[in-house]
Amino acid sequence: MRTRHTTIVSLGILIAAGFWQMAGCSAAADDCSRNNICTEDGKPFGSVLEPPPGCAASPSKDVTVLRDECGVFVSNTVTGSGAAGSSANPFKTIDEAVKEATNRTARVYVCADGDYKERLDIPAGISVFGGLDCAGGTWRYGGATKSRINPAAPDTADGLQASVRIAGDKASSFEDFEVLAANAKVPGGSSIAIIVDRATVDFVRTEITAGDGAVGDQGATPTDDIGPEENPDDPAIRGNNGQNACMGGASGNPGGAAKANTFCTESSGGKGGNGQETSGDAGGDGIPAPNPNPSNKGVGGLGDSGQGCDTGEAGATGADGTDGAGAVEDGTLDATKGYIGASGQPGTKGAVGQGGGGGGGARGKSGCFGASGGGGGAGGCGGNGGLGGRAGGSSIAIVSLGATLSFDTVDITTSNGGNGGAGGFGQAGGIGGNPGNGGAGATMGGATPKACNGGPGGSGGLGGTGGGGRGGHSIGIAHKGGNVSEMGVTIAPGTPGGAGAGGGAVEGVVAPMHVFP
Repeated sequence: MRTRHTTIVSLGILIAAGFWQMAGCSAAADDCSRNNICTEDGKPFGSVLEPPPGCAASPSKDVTVLRDECGVFVSNTVTGSGAAGSSANPFKTIDEAVKEATNRTARVYVCADGDYKERLDIPAGISVFGGLDCAGGTWRYGGATKSRINPAAPDTADGLQASVRIAGDKASSFEDFEVLAANAKVPGGSSIAIIVDRATVDFVRTEITAGDGAVGDQGATPTDDIGPEENPDDPAIRGNNGQNACMGGASGNPGGAAKANTFCTESSGGKGGNGQETSGDAGGDGIPAPNPNPSNKGVGGLGDSGQGCDTGEAGATGADGTDGAGAVEDGTLDATKGYIGASGQPGTKGAVGQGGGGGGGARGKSGCFGASGGGGGAGGCGGNGGLGGRAGGSSIAIVSLGATLSFDTVDITTSNGGNGGAGGFGQAGGIGGNPGNGGAGATMGGATPKACNGGPGGSGGLGGTGGGGRGGHSIGIAHKGGNVSEMGVTIAPGTPGGAGAGGGAVEGVVAPMHVFP
């Protein structure tokens, strides 16, 4: 296989390295994580040098490189303190060795003596060689046993999600390792073994295994305050009462005023009809009225012209919201999280209920305006749509972002994608208000009739159900841009995660390799 490293260090690189060492690292935190300009302790990843002369070969081909001037050494069985990274006094963690090698050797040699339970962020240009036998303090290439990187699953969705990330614009070798990604623990979390961001990496004699993606969460049902849900006599929605007979001025005895729902003012109960001396006025219509309206929902009651008044009609129930679309998109690849899945769309809000019609006004008598009608109750507000179900987590061995990857005797295995979460249920609409009462008629000096009550408001519509989240993928190599070889690698994908219920969501992708948009 090719080795993409040279032994000549240009004057420009040396000058750049010296500048970084003198100036320190002043890059922003996002540059540290995205571009590997800085390590956590301030060492500049941007100054990764070529290996020292005579040290570029793999220890599998030239065991003479297993000396202190060529690389930094790691052994899982180190005890005590004072490790220096030498062959006689190795570091205990690969992370320590990577930081030490950044500005010195660009080579890390890892003994195959147990699991390395650490999550690694390796700058491009650092090559890491495992499969080494270090028994008795003598380092040699073993090859039969690989060095194993096997960190615990992340407990949160923040931070690096892969077991290993190699990022930057240089070339690295990664040889004789077994890299495992544990089953995801965070809802909707993915199991990602390796992320390669822009780097050129040769994988050699390496086994890469991703665990199961986690099931996505069900979408939430909204709990926003949309007004009264149980009490139709709540002042926010109850219709206004009419007035008793013999009240009012020159224009008659005014009916109960129109009642707008204080939480969604587009719904209003109709005004009660005015009471007059010889007749009563009709009540106003509740809004918003359905169109067409063959059943006279929310129509105001007729006023009394000698045959009595009519009660206002009940308002129409608001239409239910529409269900959200289920997720069908692939999702996106990310340099830190590895994979971000596609969630379902939220359902739409239910329509407001129509206000009830105002009650008709009553006729009075000479010198006495009749009782006025009660106003219609306001309609309830529509419920909010349920939120979309979250995507199931994916099982992906390698996420490649603009990288160049080649393989030599590499085995990749992925497991199961997590099921997408179901869409959330829509919120129930608010209740419609009770109508206002018509005013009482006169009882002395000649009785007059009572005015009519308004109609009750209609309930708000149910919010639509959210769409389901997409099922998680099971992909050997998920890549976007760059150049990924298909030679020298065997890939065994697992099974896809099922689609979350709602809106036609789809299951995940199963493929040895899959290109993301």
